[in-house]
Amino acid sequence: MQNGIHKYLFIVAGFLLAFTTSSHAELIPQSSWSLLSVDSEETAREDGAASNAFDGDVNTIWHTVYADTPPHTIDIALGNAYQLDGFRYLPRQDGGDNGRIRQYEFYVSSDGANWGSPVASGNFADNASEQEVSFTSSATGAYVRLVALNSYDGDKWTTVAEINLLGSLASGNQRPDGVINTPGSDLTINVGDSLNFTATGSDPDGDLPLAYQWSFGSGSGIANTSSEDPGSKQFNNAGTFSVSFTVTDSQGLADSTPAVRIITVQNPSTSPQLIPQSGWSLLSVDSEETAREDGAASNAFDGDVNTIWHTVYA
Repeated sequence: MQNGIHKYLFIVAGFLLAFTTSSHAELIPQSSWSLLSVDSEETAREDGAASNAFDGDVNTIWHTVYADTPPHTIDIALGNAYQLDGFRYLPRQDGGDNGRIRQYEFYVSSDGANWGSPVASGNFADNASEQEVSFTSSATGAYVRLVALNSYDGDKWTTVAEINLLGSLASGNQRPDGVINTPGSDLTINVGDSLNFTATGSDPDGDLPLAYQWSFGSGSGIANTSSEDPGSKQFNNAGTFSVSFTVTDSQGLADSTPAVRIITVQNPSTSPQLIPQSGWSLLSVDSEETAREDGAASNAFDGDVNTIWHTVYA
């Protein structure tokens, strides 16, 4: 055992299998994790989305864009503050070895903006086994960052099947939560339309009063507000705007996953519209049946779906 890590070797059916496991700490559930940022992900040539690195599926991978050079960085929001003791890195499990991380750095942050020095750094082994790294001392935070400084075989790209964390929920302050009540979903509206915005904030620790921050998106022309229920807001600029609602408790801890509504504002003048038929008139027609039935050509634009233009039968 070294640095709190047990290393095991097994020979199964002629193959040498290796893995490491910690002597303490537990896996932190990935269910509340979300992607904070990533420098590169290959989604055009394959499903290499960064979120694959923490989806619980060992058969999917985060794959950076083939042309992008390292270092490659992924930042993950955990949804709560945790006392972290270490992490696990699982390379791709599809039999390939390209993009396997060689040299790494790992960071922990309380706010997702200030990262400080790495809590761990070193080299991963060049194999497909899950590898565990224990921190020399526990680190508390709600965000983590893995930096792949380079890869084996000189690959420019990085691949990761799964990232897992070891630790426990921090015993201190828990994050508040915000919910947008109205509008209840993403919407598309016209320039000049108004929407009513209301929300609800809560805190599991009861750290009141809560502070609120609405952001209506860059270019919307609507000023941010600190009211919980800002009410009616008129959108006078066309565009697509991400409207977010963030709650902060009395200790200064903010919701790490603010509620969001996507509001698309379109200019009616650029939207296709029906042209009124009232000014239309028949210029010419080669044939119309008016003897045996009312098949006049003008029926084709009289606004009545029950009349028809019918050419002469012969």
